[in-house]
Amino acid sequence: MEVIDASEPRVSKWCYCSHVCAVRRSIAAMRKWLIALVIAGTGLRVAAQPDQAVREQRERELALVQHLRRHLMDPGDGLALAADRRDLQRMRAGAVAAVAPAPMPGVAMTDADLLDTLAVVADLWHARLDDRIPFGLMPRDRLSPLARAQAALGELQSHATRGDRDHFMPEMLVELQALSRFAAGQGDLSDQAIDVALRIADQAATGQPMLGAGPYPMMPPGAGYPPTAYPPPSGSYPESPAGQPPGPAGPAPPPGPPPSPPSPSPYELPPGYAGYAPSAQGVAGSTGCQTLRQSASAAGSMTDMLRAAECWSGQPTWPGWAALVYEALDWAVTYARLDRNCDGLDTAIDKVRELGSKTAIAGLQTEMTSLAERAERERRWMRSQNLCR
Repeated sequence: MEVIDASEPRVSKWCYCSHVCAVRRSIAAMRKWLIALVIAGTGLRVAAQPDQAVREQRERELALVQHLRRHLMDPGDGLALAADRRDLQRMRAGAVAAVAPAPMPGVAMTDADLLDTLAVVADLWHARLDDRIPFGLMPRDRLSPLARAQAALGELQSHATRGDRDHFMPEMLVELQALSRFAAGQGDLSDQAIDVALRIADQAATGQPMLGAGPYPMMPPGAGYPPTAYPPPSGSYPESPAGQPPGPAGPAPPPGPPPSPPSPSPYELPPGYAGYAPSAQGVAGSTGCQTLRQSASAAGSMTDMLRAAECWSGQPTWPGWAALVYEALDWAVTYARLDRNCDGLDTAIDKVRELGSKTAIAGLQTEMTSLAERAERERRWMRSQNLCR
C-alpha cells in the first residue's frame, strides 16, 4: 500500500490516491495560466486603446482637410470654408507647432507613434490657412516631416489587419502627396488662389457672407489667373464703404486700348462678387443656419448637423442653400462613420434621400445620390466587420 507523506508540498493530507493529487496539481497549474492570460489580455487592451484614440483623431483630421481642399477649389459664398477653417483652428488651439523628431535607428515605432507622424497633414494646413504662411515660404524643417509621414503610412499599411483596410490609409496617402506637390510649387491651386478663397471666408466669418449665384471656380496656377473673361473687381473690401461689397458698376468707359492684366492681389475678390449685396432677410437666415452648423461641428454631432441641413433647406432664397444642405449632410454621414454609428448612418441616409428631392431643383441630384450610396457602403462595411458601436 502506497504511503502518502502529508508534509510534502502541494500534496494535501486528504489525497488518498496518486491520480487525485495529479488532477489537483493540474487544476492549480491551469489557474495560474488563466490568471497570466487575463493579465496579458488586459495589457493588450490597454495598449490598443491609445492606438485607437490616435487613429480616430487622424481620421477626423483627414475628413476636415478633405473638406477644406474642396472648398478652396470652389469657395462659393465662403460659409462652408469659414466653418471648416474654424474647426481647424479649434482642433489646433493651444498646440505648439513642432517638428516631429526622426525615429531612432534600430528602435521600432509603435502604431501610435506612426499615427502621430501623420498629424503633419493638419499641421501644415493650419499653418497655411490660419497662420497664412504660403507653401512657397514655409521653412524646410516644417515640410520635412512629409517624407517621414509617407514612410510611416507605408509601415502601417504593411501590417494592417483586415478591419484596418478601409479608405483611411489610401485617402491619407492622397493628402500627403497633395501636400508634397504644394511644397514643390506644383499644387492644384496657387498660393494666390488660396489667399483669394481665404478672403471670401474672412468676409463670411463676419456674419455678412457675399450673396452670389456661385459656384466661383478658382483658377489653377499660371498666367491665366485671374480670368480675363471678366472685368477686374472694382475694389476690395477694406476700401468699400461700411465693409460692404461695392455696388453695381456704372456706365462702361469709352472703348480704348485694353489695359494690361493687373497683378493679382490676395485681397481682391474674384469677378462676380462685385455686383452682389446681401439682403437683410437672406443674411439673417444664413447667419442662423451657419451658427447651428458651427455648433454641430464643435460638438461633432451627427444629429445637430442634420438639423443644420434642414435649416438650410428652408432658405431657398439664398443662392448657395443647396450646396450648404449637401455640405451639412456630408458632415453628418462623416460623423456617423467616425463614431462607428450604424444606426446613425441609417438616419442620415433617410435624411439625404428626403432633402435630396428638395435640392434636385438646384442640380445636385447626382451629388445627393452619390452621397447616399457612399453612406450605404460605409454602413455595410462596418456591419460586415462588426465595427458598429
